[in-house]
Amino acid sequence: MTHDDHQGRRRLKKKKKKKKKKNTKKQRGVQPVEKGKGVATSDDQLTPEMTVQTLLKDKAMRDQAFECLPEERQRAITKAADQGEEVR
Repeated sequence: MTHDDHQGRRRLKKKKKKKKKKNTKKQRGVQPVEKGKGVATSDDQLTPEMTVQTLLKDKAMRDQAFECLPEERQRAITKAADQGEEVR
């Protein structure tokens, strides 16, 4: 066995190890709640970061999400909805 063969095998082992580590991270995954994004479910406590996403995506939680918004924002959304505009 030459020095070059040993280096090649080592490189392959490192590559496999790195790939395996990457896959386990994907499998574990970071939950949307931890990221501060995503849509709340009925079991989750609604946070301000999730409010807008929830308004857009989850019809069942829409009322609760709307109530979590500041009054000023609620008025702006209501006014825009009445006029048929889109609020961002």
